[in-house]
Amino acid sequence: MSADEKNRLLGIGYIVLGAVQVAGSLILAMYFAFFFGLISRLPGSSDDFFTPMFPFFVFVVALVFYGLLTGGGSIFTGVGLLKKRRWARPLAFVMGALYALHVPLGTALAIFTFWFLLGESGKALYEERREESGSQAPRLNEPPSRVWREEEQKRERERVEPPDWRI
Repeated sequence: MSADEKNRLLGIGYIVLGAVQVAGSLILAMYFAFFFGLISRLPGSSDDFFTPMFPFFVFVVALVFYGLLTGGGSIFTGVGLLKKRRWARPLAFVMGALYALHVPLGTALAIFTFWFLLGESGKALYEERREESGSQAPRLNEPPSRVWREEEQKRERERVEPPDWRI
């Protein structure tokens, strides 16, 4: 299997897992909205119904928010991986770390993410993509190239100083 096929499989995996998570979060939100609405309308329920249920309500809202946030981030990551965007690789590491605890599918996706993107073929695929984009900025672990340094010096020489308005 080539690096492009692995990257495509990884992107599709993130999109599918994210869509399942978003759908599950929306179903959970609708279920509990119906549940809380139904119980609050029962005969004999008082206006003080939500006081003992408030911690549970906050937990459900936080769970739905987490599901929508990570599911949306997963879909965003998958689209970025399919388009081979440079920002998708670090985002895939973050999403892989979050999904490592989602047993069993999230764990499998996280393992595949780290195995592929930290391997030689994943590094080569995104390094090749970096070179195609024409990025001249140096990476953090290597000194700036001569061309980049000359361009920076040229920009410094062309920079116009603002006038001094102090008298």
